[in-house]
Amino acid sequence: MESVGALKKAIAALESCDFDGLRYELAESLVEAERHASEELEHRREDLLSSVKRDRMPFKRFSDYDRVGPFKVSYKGTKVRLDVGSETVAEVVENDGGRLFTTIKEWMNRLERSDFSREELFEWLKDAFRMAKGRGQGQDGRVPIKQLYPFVVLARQS
Repeated sequence: MESVGALKKAIAALESCDFDGLRYELAESLVEAERHASEELEHRREDLLSSVKRDRMPFKRFSDYDRVGPFKVSYKGTKVRLDVGSETVAEVVENDGGRLFTTIKEWMNRLERSDFSREELFEWLKDAFRMAKGRGQGQDGRVPIKQLYPFVVLARQS
């Protein structure tokens, strides 16, 4: 019998609920949360831009991401992803553009200190291109990367 009474109370409570009002309040809350997130993102990007300009680092702003030095800086909520080419270098949670710039500079320093040499890479690419042309590829001055890759490996080992 207790369950019957509890069910009747639950039905009465549901009948007295204003779902349209609740839906309206939730929709307003969603709009406000999206506006707030958009403002925070814009503020973070502006702080990053001012830090980059002070440091005179190359910077380009796009609609949904930024380029800072060699990095593509993508934003999703509070997460920021740093990519170089197709490789993700780091994913950080940072709301402050100035601190984000410090993080970007730290990652740039790590890349600069790594054993990888840009000059050496370009020499490998030039050698690989020469080898590919010598084998009859790239008659129009272009060699698809899939065809060039084995020659890059060969150039690295020579």
